Amino acid sequence: MESSKSALLAQASETVESKSNNTPYLREIKKFSWLVVVHEISKLLNTGLDRETLTILISLCESGVNPEALAAVVKELARENVGQARKA
Repeated sequence: MESSKSALLAQASETVESKSNNTPYLREIKKFSWLVVVHEISKLLNTGLDRETLTILISLCESGVNPEALAAVVKELARENVGQARKA
């Protein structure tokens, strides 16, 4: 799995170099690279957040949502989810 991630990032880097004049494309590659890193950190911290959720959270922060308030909401939703799972 780790080698496939490395290969994917290497391929992305090569693509960036070959398309260096395409700024929007370059931005998308950089976002994807950051998402891979953030997702790996998320997994190491056992957050249980998938890439789609992380993308949404990052977008909300970039849009000006307070990260601390957002973290509080995510924690509360996780607690509710655990509580519902115990009842089932």
